[in-house]
Amino acid sequence: MPATYDCIATTTLGSTASSITFSSIPSTFTDLVIIFSGQNSTSSNADVTMVLNNDTSAAYSRMRLYSNGTTVSADRAINATSAEAVAYIGGSATSSMFASTQINILSYANTSVNKTWLLHWNSNGTSDAYSLMGIGLYRSLSAITQIQFYPVSGNFVAGTTATIYGIKAA
Repeated sequence: MPATYDCIATTTLGSTASSITFSSIPSTFTDLVIIFSGQNSTSSNADVTMVLNNDTSAAYSRMRLYSNGTTVSADRAINATSAEAVAYIGGSATSSMFASTQINILSYANTSVNKTWLLHWNSNGTSDAYSLMGIGLYRSLSAITQIQFYPVSGNFVAGTTATIYGIKAA
C-alpha cells in the first residue's frame, strides 16, 4: 500500500466464523480502505453485509452497477438496515473462488457529514464471474468506530481475510 496508508488491523480466519468485526477504529485518519476476500460455507452464493457502529436502523442506502461480461444491470436500496459490502461470495460449490472487494469510506471520523463509501467487488469463478461498482450512504453524523461484516447465509470459511487501512491525508 502507498505510504499514506497505515494498516489498522487485519483478520485472517483459521476456521469458520459468523462475522468479522473491527472495533476501536481510531479517528486519526481522513478516510478508511477495507480490503476483503472471502467465501461462505454454504453451497450457494451469499451477500455480505456491513454494519457501522452496531447500527441496524434504516440508515443505509446504496446504488450499484454490475456486469457478468454479457449483461449490465443496476439497482438501488434505500432505508436498508445494513450496507452491502460484497454482492456475494462463492459457496462450497465453487470452492476455489474467493470474492474480493475494496471499500473506501470517506470522511469516516468527520462528525459534520453523513458517511459515504465507494465499493468495487469482483469474483472470477468460471460460471459466475461478475464485477460490481457501487456507492453507499450511511445517514449518521457519528464517527465510525466499529465495522462488522456478516454473510447473509452460512459462515465465513477459513482463509477469509479482511484488512482495514487508515489514510493519513486524502
